Amino acid sequence: MGNIMVSVTAMTLASCGGGSGGAALPTGTSPPDIDPVYDDPKILALERFQDGDQLVLFSSTDGTQTYLGLVQGAKLATALGQQQGSDLVPSMTPGQPGRFSDQIKLTLHDGALLELVRSGVLFENGFAAQTSASLGTAGRGYFVAGSTATRLPSGVMTYKGDLQVSAVEARNQVQSGVFELNVNFDEPRNAGTLVGQTRDFIIAAPKISFDADGSGYRADTAAIGRIGDEQPAVLYGRFFGEQALATGGVVFSDQEKPQGYFARFVGNR
Repeated sequence: MGNIMVSVTAMTLASCGGGSGGAALPTGTSPPDIDPVYDDPKILALERFQDGDQLVLFSSTDGTQTYLGLVQGAKLATALGQQQGSDLVPSMTPGQPGRFSDQIKLTLHDGALLELVRSGVLFENGFAAQTSASLGTAGRGYFVAGSTATRLPSGVMTYKGDLQVSAVEARNQVQSGVFELNVNFDEPRNAGTLVGQTRDFIIAAPKISFDADGSGYRADTAAIGRIGDEQPAVLYGRFFGEQALATGGVVFSDQEKPQGYFARFVGNR
């Protein structure tokens, strides 16, 4: 899965001025059965790919922030999960109400440097962001992250925001666009739909189902790819903040093809 890391790393460097990240999956992304690989029980490996990269879900050590995304190497997820979320609260970008972008560098107790590049939305008592992370040469991660969801709402809600799609088949091309998620918090088994589009690429999920606690959602019948030539895909998402004021997620193609796709989205209502 090295191509995805090359693609996202190039994009992350370009995003330091305020953009956010995306990545593309190479061939052979269908995961085998998942076995526990982390000593920390808060870190859940949702998917594992053939080269060892994983899709993980975990929270900060104080439980105030939640991370969902692709990670290379177990050390990075462990190090990030050991941080206090209260130490990583972002500040609003001047001249951009409700938005922020920042870079954080933390020296850990063993001398390793943990770096975060974030871009996203701010709301009352919380945030949600596309977040790229690195731990020296020990690994990289590409997440959606934000304030842990509490007190979920009821009824129908619409979320809109930023989307980035990356494609290996297009020389690791990364494009930005927008998405819209419509969900009914009273219908967990058929909660809603999502669609997003850039200039050339599209993501779509016609049937989204909530996790057992309602703070996350998944679609196994999603699609991603070049418009008119989409591939089957899997979507994982999370809600962020009190009353689920924001959302974010990842979408990746699940076919063993040389052209793979990966997307991240973050927005609010």
